[in-house]
Amino acid sequence: MLDEFAESQKSYVTSQFMTRRRQFSKAHLPGIHEASADQAALDEFNYLWATQESRLRLIPGKEALSYVNNHLQADYGVSLTERSIIDAMRTEEVPDEMAGLIESLRNFSLLHLE
Repeated sequence: MLDEFAESQKSYVTSQFMTRRRQFSKAHLPGIHEASADQAALDEFNYLWATQESRLRLIPGKEALSYVNNHLQADYGVSLTERSIIDAMRTEEVPDEMAGLIESLRNFSLLHLE
């Protein structure tokens, strides 16, 4: 189901990827020819798009969840919410970066309470 969504979003994701890479190239590689930068960006995008794991990292998450939710509702009469996903997750499934960010936000919020 997510692969189907990813394929339907490939043009959009490609254009977003290209835009971001072009901005990066202009800021950090000012001497590079635009066509060369675009070619490098397309090569990188195609490399990332080739595997399911990296492809799923490129697609817009909110829209992907909406797509899955619409199919689950239509096919099974089940609704999937962000909250139900969070409630179903185990601590070891949360990436270290996300856990660190959550901890930092918690610590920051406590500073303002004192």
